[in-house]
Amino acid sequence: MHVPVLIDEVISNLCIKSGGSYLDCTFGAGGYSKRILRAADCYVTAIDADHNVGPYADNLKNCYGDNFNFRTLNFSKVDVFPEGSFDGIVFDLGVSSMQLDISDRGFSFMKDGPLDMRMDQYLPLDASKVVNLYEEKELADIIFYYGDERNSRKIAKAICFARKIKQIESTLELVEIISSVLPFRGKIHQATKIFQAIRMEVNAEMSSLKIALEKSIKLLKKGAVIILVTFHSIEDKIVKDFFKTLCLPRQKKNKYGRDEELHDFKIITHKPIIPSDREVTINPRARSAKMRILKRC
Repeated sequence: MHVPVLIDEVISNLCIKSGGSYLDCTFGAGGYSKRILRAADCYVTAIDADHNVGPYADNLKNCYGDNFNFRTLNFSKVDVFPEGSFDGIVFDLGVSSMQLDISDRGFSFMKDGPLDMRMDQYLPLDASKVVNLYEEKELADIIFYYGDERNSRKIAKAICFARKIKQIESTLELVEIISSVLPFRGKIHQATKIFQAIRMEVNAEMSSLKIALEKSIKLLKKGAVIILVTFHSIEDKIVKDFFKTLCLPRQKKNKYGRDEELHDFKIITHKPIIPSDREVTINPRARSAKMRILKRC
């Protein structure tokens, strides 16, 4: 079962109130949504691009009725909701444990399955196309920038050499190619960063995040917060820079004709909140998590 990361910190910082309305942009197995609904007699709208989360949403609907609603939707399309709709918005970025556990989804380098990695299985691009059709330089760039892998050129070259002999069809085939050119790294499997990079390319995760941030802040009521839990340094930088830009003061003339500074947003976390050692021990997936919070003034 998927264990929500930093769940206690998320709930405490949402300041959930009775009658409040909250948006869970990455529903998954419903961990955040369930805890929000338990915290007060409030309303939760949840979205997720993954069509396979339907049964989890149905369970919450059966328990909470009209207090909970779910839509299958990529978070880059949150502008379907009216502006100023929510008292709090939360994102838990990255891949979920349940996606990793299903071999047919192709997310895990520990299980044999097709090269897929699509969170939304209606997307035209999958991991097989990235691995078998992308040019060597393009592959190397993706592995370097999204995977922070210094051996990206060596890995891309090995993939391109292997696919000339035979199309790469499964996750374990790709792992074998990666392992042939990268040494064992101890705690972190040598395929980790490469699988992460390909997944991010398949799902256009960075561009979707930027779009979602621009759209979601318009959905916040005054005094509402937006919380993002990231698992990658690029994601965290996007969120941090976006928050900083939003918090730049704007000039407005007061009734006396003098310029005054107005602040529409306030950064709550000048340093990100990270999981405790205890949480990382219980849930190793949490080790790279960082949480940032922004409030609408």
